[in-house]
Amino acid sequence: DALHEATAREEEPAGEEEPAGEVVPPSCPPGTVPWPGEACEPLRRAEASARAFLRANMFPFDAPNAATLFDDFSASTSSGVAQATASLALSARTRFGWAASVPRRLFEGYVLPYASVNEARTDWRQLLW
Repeated sequence: DALHEATAREEEPAGEEEPAGEVVPPSCPPGTVPWPGEACEPLRRAEASARAFLRANMFPFDAPNAATLFDDFSASTSSGVAQATASLALSARTRFGWAASVPRRLFEGYVLPYASVNEARTDWRQLLW
């Protein structure tokens, strides 16, 4: 019957292959970040790209607090939540092989942001790391 066939199809492995050009670099040297279909990116450039993305896509109601969210983004001792979140997200890309396979568009939209809508703008993610 149709229900049985649909259920059987759901249980089968997807068997999808990665699209051409979406191959993750086999290993990136220290100080670089892996991206599918791209060369390993130097960490400082990846951080600058993350900063630009976060600022460009900041929620309008975060604008009055931008100075504290992005406080000393380039400093290793930054107190801004955006820096801490971006550092953890980029560290995960280099530390875990599966994280390196997440496309840049998905990474920027769902991993990199320091908050989602009404989530607190605090540095809580380090507690889970």
